Amino acid sequence: MILRFLNLMILLIFIVVVSFANASKSIKIQNHVRIGHDDNLSNSVDSNNQIDTLYVSDIINITSKFIPSPSSTFLFFYQPEFTYRFDADDKNLYLQDMYINYVKALSAVSQLQVTDRFRISEPDLNQIEGKSFTENNINISYQKNISRNVGINLLAGYTSRKNEDNFNSWNATRDFERIRISYLISRMLDQKDKAISGGLNFNDHEIKHDGGSLISTTLFGGYDYPVNKKIMTSTQLGYTFGKIEGGSGSSYQDDRETTSPFFEAGLNYKFSKFTDINTSYSYSLRYTTLSTYNAEVRSDWLFAIRHKFTSRISSALSYSLVDSNYESDFLRNFNPSGAKLNDKNSIINFRTEYKINNDHSLEVGLQLRERNGWNPAGQDYKRNKFYIGWKLNI
Repeated sequence: MILRFLNLMILLIFIVVVSFANASKSIKIQNHVRIGHDDNLSNSVDSNNQIDTLYVSDIINITSKFIPSPSSTFLFFYQPEFTYRFDADDKNLYLQDMYINYVKALSAVSQLQVTDRFRISEPDLNQIEGKSFTENNINISYQKNISRNVGINLLAGYTSRKNEDNFNSWNATRDFERIRISYLISRMLDQKDKAISGGLNFNDHEIKHDGGSLISTTLFGGYDYPVNKKIMTSTQLGYTFGKIEGGSGSSYQDDRETTSPFFEAGLNYKFSKFTDINTSYSYSLRYTTLSTYNAEVRSDWLFAIRHKFTSRISSALSYSLVDSNYESDFLRNFNPSGAKLNDKNSIINFRTEYKINNDHSLEVGLQLRERNGWNPAGQDYKRNKFYIGWKLNI
């Protein structure tokens, strides 16, 4: 399967290059070679079962931009990652991230945009169970300025995820398909980027193998406000109306109605010429990738800071926390007496880069990950990763 994906990528690049042979284009290639250590590869609670290993990885980053005509732009991003883990049972790991974006101006005030992202990834904060998964997410959007200060955006999307170690039964599967439709209207209030917006998001999240679904509609309004030249804030506030369907083998077949507030806030702060700070918070009812629940109420918080010490040395630090709550109504096999459970996952990432010259850089990275689940004896774990690496720009 991996070779098939690789061959598909190579063929796609070839088609793009040939198709845009006479177009304005640019191609950037980076290669990251890293040597690192992972002290809990299996995310195990039991120290006796934790896999402690050294690893070597090679990450290739290809970014291509083509401008086939004055009214269209094509962006292609491809990042395969090859990792060898010395002490793992499965020593070879292949991951991939591919992104395609095509923008076509239909008129002076409207455009069509098509994006497709295909990735092979390890479990992240959105999926705390299982091994790697493949996911494809395609979106088509139409944007139009209906007046000098008012614009609209219509979007339709489709996402499909397949887990490597999926159990193909209604009460254990984590595979899903999701359809998304959204509408946004925004109005600029002045020349300083103040803006208000409003709209709705509709999601039909279907669990594969008759595992049920979550259908939700979120109505929201937003306000973007630049405090000054250094600080930009954005806020969205709304409400989500959801309907949860149990699996085909559930003892309770009727749909369950649920509602939840929706909130998002973000702040970008250019603290100085050398320092940028970003933070965001969100609270929403959304799908989950657990095998026993079809929904969760989730809070996400992110804080990131980037600082450039000199023209050659820069560092970045980020902290993310995901706090998920699960109620009995969210169960795939409904049980009205089910307890309300809480799961917290946090990640700290730190990275420093030393630029030797325009083509070569040295890297040092650290990741600290921790889970505090509703069953401490079987779910709580810590995982630390460290690497040193070399980056080549081609």
